[in-house]
Amino acid sequence: AALASTTVAGTDIFGQTAVTSWPDVKNTGINFVGIQAYDGATVPNKSYESQVTGALSEGLYVMPYVFADPLKIAGGAQFTKAWSVIDSIAAARYAPGGQLLPIALDMENDPAITGEYCYGLTPAKMVSWMKAFIAAAKAQTHVVPVIYTRRNWWDQCTGSTAAFSGDPLWVVDYNASSPALPAGWTGYTFWQSSDTVSVGGIAGAADLDQLQAAPTVTARTGTSGAIQLETLNSLAGQPVAYAPAALPAGVALTSAGRLSWSSAVKVGRYQGTVIPASTVTPPVTVTPSSVSVTLRVHGTVTLSTRSRSS
Repeated sequence: AALASTTVAGTDIFGQTAVTSWPDVKNTGINFVGIQAYDGATVPNKSYESQVTGALSEGLYVMPYVFADPLKIAGGAQFTKAWSVIDSIAAARYAPGGQLLPIALDMENDPAITGEYCYGLTPAKMVSWMKAFIAAAKAQTHVVPVIYTRRNWWDQCTGSTAAFSGDPLWVVDYNASSPALPAGWTGYTFWQSSDTVSVGGIAGAADLDQLQAAPTVTARTGTSGAIQLETLNSLAGQPVAYAPAALPAGVALTSAGRLSWSSAVKVGRYQGTVIPASTVTPPVTVTPSSVSVTLRVHGTVTLSTRSRSS
């Protein structure tokens, strides 16, 4: 049921995940899979090549991810170790334009490594560690990495930094109708919404991830703004053009998928549809085939508190 209600569903795995059948994973409704390449400072995923080639053979998009260990290794060195695994598959070199999504940096606590929730780093040092990893990744791949995290960890361990607000977010929040976002982001690219779903071809409980394929944007009247629409294809570096099927007055769309609204849009709830299309020859299937956008514009909100208790 969880998979059926997800427009663009995915899952994620690591070295010890038992994948019994990649065709069954695909047939369950999975479109993409995160695959751990490196865990911490010393543990490569020895099953990485077989997992990646198995997923790619079924047409799934693959997002390599790296479990961070800021306690034992520098950010740039962490990427270098991970890159030795990610780019080791001769038949699937990491490059934009295929089925490989941006590399993801997994930022969360790990009690198996340390009891220090933030690895003993101050927020400033944690931010510096992440900047070093991301700089190394961008220099090597020319692609901005995805940041995987949950709000509680992020706000505590980075001091609620907004330094990465322009980077793609893979947010973790279970049993919620919509995810609680870390400081700095107004939306997400991927959402890990459960760790207890059943996925055909994977033994035991699995994670459920989903692409933000139907964004809802909230704005105050009299202000303008913009968001970038994405598909799995565009995230993988494939050329995609976007065309409006139905957009309200005051809302504009570029062919590159930049959706913007003007300050003239009045208070109300507006819905629109955008159709992405492949621009390669021959064209390939674009996932999702349409993007539904909801824009909610509200008036000035004031709050008066006479008493509070907890």
